[in-house]
Amino acid sequence: MVNDVPALISTMGFDVDHIITLYGKYTFDKLVLLIPRGADIRTYNAIEALRKVFQRNVVVEDIEIDYRNLGEAVYTIREVIKKNVPCYINLSGGLRILVVEAFLAYITLSSEVRQRVFGVFVVVEGTKEIIEINLGALTLPSYEKLTAGEQLVFEIIKSAGTLTAKEILEELERRGYDYSRPWLYNVLNELIKKGLIERSNRGVYRVRTLVM
Repeated sequence: MVNDVPALISTMGFDVDHIITLYGKYTFDKLVLLIPRGADIRTYNAIEALRKVFQRNVVVEDIEIDYRNLGEAVYTIREVIKKNVPCYINLSGGLRILVVEAFLAYITLSSEVRQRVFGVFVVVEGTKEIIEINLGALTLPSYEKLTAGEQLVFEIIKSAGTLTAKEILEELERRGYDYSRPWLYNVLNELIKKGLIERSNRGVYRVRTLVM
């Protein structure tokens, strides 16, 4: 039988208040705590305190994350999320690097899995204010909206790192394409408008950092 009650996956430090705050507003019957490998004894004391608070109402599980290894940490957390959906994610506690890794794990999930994450939250420190992180509110550049010509030019710039318009034309010619300079400038301007590339004062084009 599929469990319809979401779990709560939470980064964890010494403080338990943010979890208690969320429990007062959201229903969950399983709490998965992401803790740093080699965590301080205070973290384990906080976990035991949560077990006493929830008793049999919520199953409390802790998972150690090797936060010093970014790739492994993100992979591990991603697998934890996939295993525990439907779920909420709480990024209010613990080491900052672990919070970053948990968020990276979330945003790199497939859209199908992300749809089963019912909310990503941060409880503001020292308050009971809950802020939901809504990726849908962000307008990010989308590679899927490009024309064939835009995709081609974007990939050339992305592969090279930085290129001038002249160098892009030369690369297009090397690949057997016969495009004019006006065509290229039109494509470059469209890529800039879509937020995928940027142009320096020296006429050098490069891919923007925030491209998902």
